[in-house]
Amino acid sequence: MSDWIATLGLRLRVFLLFAGLAFGLVLALLAGVWLGARQGAGHEALIVMALVSGLLGGTLIAGLWLLFDEHVARPIEALSGAMRMGGWGDRAAFDAPYLGDLASAGAALGAAMSAQKDRLAADVEQALGQAATSQARLELLLADLPVGVVLLSADQRLVFYNPQAAELLGHGANRPGLGRKLEDFLSIAPILHAVERLAKSADPEARSDVLCVTGAGQTLTGHLRAVPAGEGGHVLTLQDMSAMMAQNRAQIALTAELLARTRPGVAALQSLMETLSDPDGPVGETRDRIRQAARHEAQTLAQDLHRMAQAFETLPDCTLTALRASDLAEALRARVETQGTALTLATAPLMLRCDAGGVLALWSALAALVAEDRRSDFRFEITQEGAGALLSLEWQGPSLGLGALEAFLHQPDLSLGQSPRQILDHHHSDLWPEPLHDGRARLCMPLRELAGHNDPPAALPRRVTYDFDLLDRQPLGDIRASTLDRLTYVVFDTETTGLDPQRDAIVQIAGQRIVNGRVSETFDMLVNPARPIPASATAIHGISDEMVAQAPSVADALSAFHHFAKDAVLVAHNAPFDIGLLQAAEQTHRLGYQFDHPVLDTVLLSAILFGQSQTHTLDALCDRLGIIIAPELRHSAMGDADATASAFLRMLPALKSKGLQTLSEVIIAARKHGRLIRDLNL
Repeated sequence: MSDWIATLGLRLRVFLLFAGLAFGLVLALLAGVWLGARQGAGHEALIVMALVSGLLGGTLIAGLWLLFDEHVARPIEALSGAMRMGGWGDRAAFDAPYLGDLASAGAALGAAMSAQKDRLAADVEQALGQAATSQARLELLLADLPVGVVLLSADQRLVFYNPQAAELLGHGANRPGLGRKLEDFLSIAPILHAVERLAKSADPEARSDVLCVTGAGQTLTGHLRAVPAGEGGHVLTLQDMSAMMAQNRAQIALTAELLARTRPGVAALQSLMETLSDPDGPVGETRDRIRQAARHEAQTLAQDLHRMAQAFETLPDCTLTALRASDLAEALRARVETQGTALTLATAPLMLRCDAGGVLALWSALAALVAEDRRSDFRFEITQEGAGALLSLEWQGPSLGLGALEAFLHQPDLSLGQSPRQILDHHHSDLWPEPLHDGRARLCMPLRELAGHNDPPAALPRRVTYDFDLLDRQPLGDIRASTLDRLTYVVFDTETTGLDPQRDAIVQIAGQRIVNGRVSETFDMLVNPARPIPASATAIHGISDEMVAQAPSVADALSAFHHFAKDAVLVAHNAPFDIGLLQAAEQTHRLGYQFDHPVLDTVLLSAILFGQSQTHTLDALCDRLGIIIAPELRHSAMGDADATASAFLRMLPALKSKGLQTLSEVIIAARKHGRLIRDLNL
């Protein structure tokens, strides 16, 4: 019996107490009437007396209950919710005079706990300062690695990934997220095979090569290595091989075509030349026809070779990389000065496209060649010339002779297995000397294309995403029986064309994915509703028809969001509206999937913690929890989702302190407040 009573709310228990008093009063009056009747008293007088007494007593008890509910039960309910949130010390505006010293004692206790919490936080911050600095440096290093790095749990879920890995794994709206399965982003079979190979290896430092394909068709190569024994999981490094493989395939196809085109012509030309060179061969008109055939074969062969050369020039060359003109010039000066030659520089703000190693080796050798003949005052210049650039080495003294230049170009390899002529051919370029005025001369080499101008670098993502606690997590079973801290949540909000979820459409959807009590990834997308946005709606959220003209359709946006929310509990404020929009779109656009996730509504969570009688709007909840929403972010999908997520994260510990440990327990408690808003969990 006591366990059943404990499940009732305070106000309901108080109501039942006063109802019991009223029932007792009625019983006492009936007993009095019955006893009076047995004593012979007049029935009329007894009935009148009983009615008057019952009316007065009932009115008195009802009045006492209303006063007690208003000034005692409700304040106690609000006070307990505030104390569970740990912020009572900051709620001086709470007015509860009928609680006597309880409110001030609660405030004092909250202030003391807050002060103690601040002292502990300061001590922890000081103790972990050095560790935080080291962590930031490590994150920066991992973010700037040129390859993708992924840490996987024992069941191949993402525990860590750097920006390069996010770029490789994600395609379109299919972005990686903590706790997500790797198989959602690439072919998992090669990874599982590599895990098996490592498990059979006696070497704990062994690594296994992997080759896998992403959902977008990119071919990735890399290595898999097990983390230290006892921790479980694996480290996966990845890089994109698609571009190089495509280039290799194109080169192989071009070579095969070249052989197929030239082999018959060469054979025919060889046969014709042998016939013409035979002293006993044909003469007269027959010989002339053979000569004409040989000339035709030679012309055809030359045309085929020219076409193939043009096709070869259009192939992408992975050895030609983007390089700042100033960096190339500075590197050249450093190398030339080690040879004892001073070099001044003049470079335009350009990004060159070249084989940096070959060009540097070529100009270093040229500088050494020119300096041998008493030349001085060397100057290296890079200027823009049309769509490309001109590299020139200028000096005081006589020009370099063509004979010396030709001898230089045909000397043995300079660097990386290339001769000077091969370096020039690689860039489809040439080298020539030019005399200048005032006894000066120079050597020139053009580059036919640029990689761009030396503009300020674009901002790149530098954030690595990780939660190493996920390594110790066991796979979830029944999600409703799981404890709250083991679940993944997606807190989301929508902006729409109106307030009817069955008739209106989404114009923006945003969400925050919460893993292990922290926001790991975000989602924010404008949506084209395929209908005009009313001016009244634009006045609220600021989204106009022009802003969504090129945005994804409702079907594409919800497909991306459905992927983002996979395996998560959906959380929203006033969830029936937002979930209603998603479910209406399922039918209207025939999405082929359902938003059948478990749902938590922060309206109902607020009622569980602070009592049903309180105000539960998002603004009131944030004010109660000390959360500030910037005015410019209110009524934007991401702004409201961020505020809801902050409120939800602050309420989670209070729910657990109230004895609600699992998702099913929270859902059952929320259903007791169904008069406020409909619960969506069936």
